[in-house]
Amino acid sequence: MNLGGFEFKRPSMFTIYIIVAIILVTISIVSIFINVSVNKKREKATTDLENVDSIAGEENVVTDGSGNKINSSNKTVFKKDVDGFVFDSFDIKSADGISTVTFEIYNPSNEEKTLGEYELKVLNENSDIIGRITDNAGTFEPLARREVSLQIKGDISNLTDIQINKIVYKPI
Repeated sequence: MNLGGFEFKRPSMFTIYIIVAIILVTISIVSIFINVSVNKKREKATTDLENVDSIAGEENVVTDGSGNKINSSNKTVFKKDVDGFVFDSFDIKSADGISTVTFEIYNPSNEEKTLGEYELKVLNENSDIIGRITDNAGTFEPLARREVSLQIKGDISNLTDIQINKIVYKPI
């Protein structure tokens, strides 16, 4: 083929194979890099648990047969409304210095909605905030319900209440 005085030859099959191999190797290297980055973030999320002060006493605690401490405060069983979402079905357990807070988030709307970042403030018997847990709930389909389980270092099984707030960032 002759274009503007330049002679173009059709590349050989060997050249095409080399080009395809280079592209595949490049894609593989990029994929491995992305996978390693994502796994490091996940590992950090599970090993660097947020620390809170442990709550002394056992006024709001029941111990199960395995020795796990389970919160029995009547304030944590109520539904909590946050920005049009319902937080309910709270279950707070502690074992071996790690506390797990499990709950459900419900979108009662007939529309898809985004909750985004929110925080749980852990309160003691004096309603003092002794710890804070943050999470990002993302977007919910209409009438969707999602179970969330968050872990923190510290025994909060004797907590009295939890406050939940949506985190709103104001532009600078």
